[in-house]
Amino acid sequence: MTPSNAPSVPKQQRSVARREAIINAALALIREQGVHAATHRAVAIRAGVPLAATTYYFAKRDDLLAAAIEVDMNIWIDRLRSPLQENADLKARARHCVDIVLPKPPHGIEDNVSVRLSYEMLTSVGRWPIVADVIANTRGEVDSALVKVLPEGSPIQPGLLLAVIDGAVVSGLAENREIRDYAVQQALALLQTVHPELA
Repeated sequence: MTPSNAPSVPKQQRSVARREAIINAALALIREQGVHAATHRAVAIRAGVPLAATTYYFAKRDDLLAAAIEVDMNIWIDRLRSPLQENADLKARARHCVDIVLPKPPHGIEDNVSVRLSYEMLTSVGRWPIVADVIANTRGEVDSALVKVLPEGSPIQPGLLLAVIDGAVVSGLAENREIRDYAVQQALALLQTVHPELA
């Protein structure tokens, strides 16, 4: 029984906290094991709540996945705003672009594993249109961030740069390379080809 002098937590506040715990548990499972791992049952166990709680807040698994991915995308968008160092050379620009695109690995997860799980998620979202919409809505933010990293007046379109990085990731995963370094190499090759005067 709660002592009469103990501060009570409003019901609405408890509800918001429980919903956030469920979303964070789903996101943790997605980052660590992939989208397939974020089932209602697994999320309930991870969040330490009854299974009925996950289905109460998210009747459909699609809605749960969308909420988790939206949180992840917002974290990503915050990272997009990290400034480029002054007078950065092409290699620094290439690395900054790759760091914008690739996920920051969670604590205890190897970088290559984190990238693989992230790209598995990205390539599977077509099965869940609501999740695909969440990701598509961030595309403009990514393009804007990449444009700011390119040399002033660069003719390189952000979509091309993103395609080069994505292609490097897929090839690097298939060839068991160090993904981030390989993606930087390929992004740098594009920048050097278009801007030989800065190489």
